[in-house]
Amino acid sequence: MTFCAAVGHKLLQRIPTVGRGSARAYSARPTTLPDEGRAKVTIRTIKKLYTDQQPITMMTAYDYPTSVACDRAGVDMVLVGDSLAMVALGHNDTSEITMDDMIHHSKAVARGSRSSFLVTDLPFGAYQSDETTAVNNAIRMIKEGRAEAIKLEAGRRAAPKIDAIVNGAGIPVVGHIGLTPQTAVALGGFRVQGKSVASAQALVADALALQEAGCFAIVLEAMPSLVAEAVTRLLRIPTIGIGAGPATSGQVLVLSDMVGMFDRFTPKFCRSFADLGPRMVTAVGEYNEAVRAGTFPAEGTHTYAMPAAAEERWRTYVQKEFGLELGPGSGSGTRLMSTRYSTPDQPDIPPFMVWNLDLNEDGTTPHDKSFIRIPSAPNQSCAIRFRILIGSTASIDATLHTNYPLDGSDYQRTKFHAKRFNFNNQTEQICEFRIEQPGPYQYYLSYKSIDDDDDDKCDAIASANDRNPTVERIYRAFKSKRTPTAYFLVDPHLELGGQPLPLDGIALQSVSPKWLGLLKDWSPQLAASSKLGYNMVHFIPMQQRGGSDSPYSLYNQLELSDDLFDTPLKRSEKEVRLRETLLEMNHRHKMLGVTDMVWNHTAYNSDWLRDHPEAGFNLENSPHLRSAYELDAALTQFSRYLSDLGLDRMVHSVADVDRLMDGVATHVFKPLRLWQFYVIDVEAALTSVGDAWDATATEQLEVEDCDTLVKLSGDARTEWQRTYMLGDRAHAMGTRFGRTIDAGRTAAMLRALSSDGTKDGALAQLRALLDLLNLAYYREYDADVATAQKNIGERVKYERLDNGSWKFGKPIDDDYKIVDPLFTTVDTREDVNDDRRHLANNGWIWGGNPLDNFAGAQSKAYLLREVIVWGDCVKLNYGTQPADNPWLWEHMRQYTLGMARAFHGFRIDNCHSTPIELAEYLLDEARRTNPNLYVIAELFTGSESTDRVFVQRLGINSLIREAMQAWDAHEMSRLAHRHGGRPIGSLALDCLGEPGFFTDDAHGGTRINGIVAPLSGSLPHAMFFDCTHDNETPAQKRTMEDALPNTAIVAMTACASGSTRGYDELYPRLLNVVHEHRQYAALDDPLKVGLGAAKAKINRLHREIAAFQEVHVHHESDYVTVHRVHPVTREGVLMVAHCAFHGASETASFENPRLYGTSATAEFAYRLRSAEGVKPDSSSEDDGILHGLPSTLEELDAPGISKHTDSRGMYTELQLPPNFGPGSVLVVRTRLVDFKPNLDWKIRTCADEVVAKLSLGALNAALFRCDAEERDVIGDGVYNVPGLGSLSYCGIQGWITHLEHIIPNNDLGHPLCGHLRQGNWALDFVSKRLHKYARVYPQLDDLAEWFDERWALVKRVPNFMVPRYFALTMHTAYRALVRRALSLMPGDIVGRSRFTNQLALTSVQMMGYVNSAGLRPTSSAGDCSMSAGLPHFSTHHMRCWGRDVFIALEGLLLVTGRFDEARDHILAFGSTLKHGLIPNLLDSGRFPRYNARDAT
Repeated sequence: MTFCAAVGHKLLQRIPTVGRGSARAYSARPTTLPDEGRAKVTIRTIKKLYTDQQPITMMTAYDYPTSVACDRAGVDMVLVGDSLAMVALGHNDTSEITMDDMIHHSKAVARGSRSSFLVTDLPFGAYQSDETTAVNNAIRMIKEGRAEAIKLEAGRRAAPKIDAIVNGAGIPVVGHIGLTPQTAVALGGFRVQGKSVASAQALVADALALQEAGCFAIVLEAMPSLVAEAVTRLLRIPTIGIGAGPATSGQVLVLSDMVGMFDRFTPKFCRSFADLGPRMVTAVGEYNEAVRAGTFPAEGTHTYAMPAAAEERWRTYVQKEFGLELGPGSGSGTRLMSTRYSTPDQPDIPPFMVWNLDLNEDGTTPHDKSFIRIPSAPNQSCAIRFRILIGSTASIDATLHTNYPLDGSDYQRTKFHAKRFNFNNQTEQICEFRIEQPGPYQYYLSYKSIDDDDDDKCDAIASANDRNPTVERIYRAFKSKRTPTAYFLVDPHLELGGQPLPLDGIALQSVSPKWLGLLKDWSPQLAASSKLGYNMVHFIPMQQRGGSDSPYSLYNQLELSDDLFDTPLKRSEKEVRLRETLLEMNHRHKMLGVTDMVWNHTAYNSDWLRDHPEAGFNLENSPHLRSAYELDAALTQFSRYLSDLGLDRMVHSVADVDRLMDGVATHVFKPLRLWQFYVIDVEAALTSVGDAWDATATEQLEVEDCDTLVKLSGDARTEWQRTYMLGDRAHAMGTRFGRTIDAGRTAAMLRALSSDGTKDGALAQLRALLDLLNLAYYREYDADVATAQKNIGERVKYERLDNGSWKFGKPIDDDYKIVDPLFTTVDTREDVNDDRRHLANNGWIWGGNPLDNFAGAQSKAYLLREVIVWGDCVKLNYGTQPADNPWLWEHMRQYTLGMARAFHGFRIDNCHSTPIELAEYLLDEARRTNPNLYVIAELFTGSESTDRVFVQRLGINSLIREAMQAWDAHEMSRLAHRHGGRPIGSLALDCLGEPGFFTDDAHGGTRINGIVAPLSGSLPHAMFFDCTHDNETPAQKRTMEDALPNTAIVAMTACASGSTRGYDELYPRLLNVVHEHRQYAALDDPLKVGLGAAKAKINRLHREIAAFQEVHVHHESDYVTVHRVHPVTREGVLMVAHCAFHGASETASFENPRLYGTSATAEFAYRLRSAEGVKPDSSSEDDGILHGLPSTLEELDAPGISKHTDSRGMYTELQLPPNFGPGSVLVVRTRLVDFKPNLDWKIRTCADEVVAKLSLGALNAALFRCDAEERDVIGDGVYNVPGLGSLSYCGIQGWITHLEHIIPNNDLGHPLCGHLRQGNWALDFVSKRLHKYARVYPQLDDLAEWFDERWALVKRVPNFMVPRYFALTMHTAYRALVRRALSLMPGDIVGRSRFTNQLALTSVQMMGYVNSAGLRPTSSAGDCSMSAGLPHFSTHHMRCWGRDVFIALEGLLLVTGRFDEARDHILAFGSTLKHGLIPNLLDSGRFPRYNARDAT
């Protein structure tokens, strides 16, 4: 890794600041200093001097007296240079001095240097040989020599050694380039370096390399001023010059030279400040002052120049390559540091973020923000703010209600905390609170409103008799309302080895505990997973298994499986052993643990079911299942007696299935007479109604009902009668003839309908009506039977004719029933009603609604045989709250708490079929034990909106997605794109953030400064699996060779990644979790098995690039290319995969990737091949060990990397290595050429400083100006964007009008973005017009230069990146200009309201300077006048209209507090009064026109 991730300056994070409480600095010097004047100089001091553009002074010292002199004179840095070899020890050159000599002198200097920062040279031979020697000698110099930093004379070739010293040993390093005395012989003696363009280019390359390697400063010795200036401006760290001119960040001299104590020679660049040793302190002080005053070094006197021809070529090269305009030349004597704006330090800690959510007018959440994940970054605090506009429906008495624990109490899902909205200004109300606790949260708004259903809502406030309603009366007329509940999710904070583990950096591996062997033997297996780069392990359930031996059919949820231990243990002892193993996995192997939670069912033979049959859906608590149970029992009997019925037990063909289904219709459905569960028993109904007819107190039909009957006819009348007789209760299939009518009501209806009034006539009429109603019920029965028979037949075909089914080739009998039973009969301990013993088994329904309970009374799924059953699992009947089944809820709560105490996360098994109320309850309980619980789940809902319901309510942090669903390379690329991240070059949403503050009510209303940014909607986070533990393997679905490209593509997506044990070892097929009993192989070196070596690199790369959130996915024939890029540093990783789906071609077409403006370095390349001619180990099936397919992982040559140039600029072309056939992947690292890694920070800074002196007139020029105004003043017009047209304004507002749409929507396809990619014309237009306006408003030159500096950097990025940085730059400048404009408005315009802010900006828009018009004939340049309207009334005599001015005067000038400008306009028009009229057209008072009656 390069120094501080190539951002620079962050060495301070690694170096304790001396004297600020650190126990030990990197130096061995004491951190507590006597109070003898100035504070101790540290690297932080040096950095601050650099960023404040204060010259840095350095002086050499070789012993205690010279050290004291330098220290007392106030020198910032003291250098124990190897020049002491010559000036102090008398050697011929510096190469003769040894490490021991340098340490001896460094210790002496350290004793005298109490305030200055001490740097010591490593001498020749101390670091040149290898990195280990360099690091060891650097450590010696710090420990023994008591130095605070070391200096190396080195260029690019020493960068690896510097990187090792800085990042490996944590020792600060100063670089040294140019004339390097240690190697002066190789340079041709003590000569000036960089006098030719080629040698100057080499110095620039050396400096940049040293910066990237980690130097915190660089000495530039004996080089032309223009070269040193270029180097200084290109670096982000200080430069210390010695014979390098005045443009460096500081200066250094050899003390002996400076005071005339070296007798051999005095370099040209040295000025003699004293001739005698006794004046040493005074001399050093004068040197200090001269450097800081800029009088030393003086151009020409103490500097070197390039030859004229070389200087011109150098200037051209630097301008073209880096966008730098160098100083005037060798005679100017101008200090660069004094003229440029200082970029402040990027904070070590991210700013406090306030994520703002603008609510709709009615208080609801915008649809595009229906799912919200609170963005998080390591070490970043944040808050959420809800905002509504005053005057909106929801703004009256608005209160936010949330179950986020605002009072710091424990989270309770049903406990909502109320927090009133407060006025932020006169336009908006806000409600905000700090986010500190992860989990899923809900909120809603309550407010007062006139009820929309009130017809008299206008009169509710005031009536004719109440002309002056009181506030209380008005308030009472409003009714309380609330919005629907909305959600936000806060992700957990995962840590590994003390470092944050972002969700996108997770690399998970699923393992089966029963294949791992005894718990005490797990450590080597876990070590193998860790060595492969996994940082999270998912354990499928390890509880006691039921009769089927499936880990997902649990016998006892509270007890770990006995086969994990070699001796019988108590439950508590097992739990202790497990926690010890998981702790070792975390601390030793650096992996987190996740386990499955199986809440939806239990094993059919769970012992506790015998005591608690009510825990399942039985025929007592779920009588609607009776018809389904009777059918199920009949099918079981049919299977048992199949031969007796003359049917063959073996099924070989579809014809056999058809014959079997005929038998089902005849011997199962027909005798069952299931139609009785559907229809009304006509005879019983006639009898009961006849009895009711004879009763003395017969019900009477209501008059209203009689009228309805008379009016209705046909089907509508029949439907009314059905509802009247049966009621509107839902029909449950619990009993035969369970559909009954109300005899009394029916009798009353018949009396009203009977034509002859006789009982017999009425009953005959009723019989006809019931037959008609039953007709529909018989049809329902026929349809259901047809569906059930079809489902049975399809299931038989799948199970009996599919070679992969467990029933294939098996006879139909008691062990292999025609279909798996849907019910289990439990042998209860107590003698109970048989109905309690028959329990419904669990399963799933293809395409079913996961929010519906398919065992509920509303469902006929069991009767219709729609349930694809798991015959070994009983479905659990929770109800919707603990009171519905107290024992069961508590049992599962204990199970959940035990796992939450042991594991870092849960995978919810069968989540879509788990009652959502139960899952909410259990996860809430688990999070009380483990607040940072990581929750993943697999949802088969088939609907993103339904997925979102589960994610929001349960707080699912990652949804499992499967790469093995892809059927070809194109589909694989689509999946990668879906989970990939934002497109490369995406616009920075956070640039919409504004400086603001958060009011922390929890701490007494403390105001916390931070950034207020809009909160965006998001998709649920994904965990993308190359293959899950229940997927078929690549060898089954594709080819074995595709395992490598498949996993590489998955790892390159911007989400969590997952795999399963055996994938990397190339298992030939999916392992059956029920029937498989072999164990994982003990791998001596997992890197040498299957994908091992490649997978380890891929997993570690996935973790490393977690923050690389911008992605480009490309598909071409059999190839998929994925490029991940960091959104700030622009470092990237590009992967090319040659997929190996069936039919993949060795020579598939592929166009070599061209990376514009980008350099590339090869990382690795592999190809997976089948081991030809090698047969699988014959013992692989019977030695009890799981083995993979024989294979070869071939390490390929690096791809060809070549640089070229075309009309679009420089590009790097990648050429695939030889033999890059199906099953190959390659990875290269990418970096933008000449890119400033902290460009985002650079762009965002200094904007407020450069606009701080702008007047309102200058702001008008910078922000607005229509076409006519622009042409009037500077001769240019508005900018025209092809495909978009002319901008509304020439100023920044013209661009912002479009960027306000482009940025939040990331609309990279907008015509403006396309135009920016095509060339830099827009960038040049922005700054050049400001330079022209500087003739009128000189302060605009600062803003123009601010743009120039940023455009020079932006022009160095590839064209596809330009829209991002253009938008960021323009938005940054725009917000600074707006803030400046509002700050110039008198009064409280800024904080009053959005309206007054907009009014103030409108006044800036309409008040500007033009040459052709003003308020008086002698108006000065820059004097502003009001335009009557843009663009048509903007110049000459048509600009300033009396009528329009005085209409707008109050709003634009008086309300905004611009009283001076208002007075000027009144006086201008008043001075031209004529016969009581002010001129309608002022025309600067030269030729006023009085052509309007209303201008009085």
